[in-house]
Amino acid sequence: MLVVFESFNVYSSVNCTLDYVQMFDGYAVSEDDVLTEKLCGNISPPAYRSSSQAITVQFVSANIEVPAEHGEEGIRKPHGFSFVYSAFIPRDVLMGDVDNC
Repeated sequence: MLVVFESFNVYSSVNCTLDYVQMFDGYAVSEDDVLTEKLCGNISPPAYRSSSQAITVQFVSANIEVPAEHGEEGIRKPHGFSFVYSAFIPRDVLMGDVDNC
């Protein structure tokens, strides 16, 4: 599975402790399968490829008020992210065992 972010604007905080996106290799949210660190801010992350047929995308939002200078009336304005994903078939599977041709 390949994930490519098209846009990314998640509220930025020190060490991404408030809002963040994190991706895991496979179907489960597990420390053993972490594909990315916690991602936040407004710079699009690079593309990510899993070693399996699945990537789990976790979005966490603290949903808290922040000082007024950080947003209108002390409420963080919603941002977000978008990505496209695609499945891929390894070339050797698609073409057969090309070394033995």
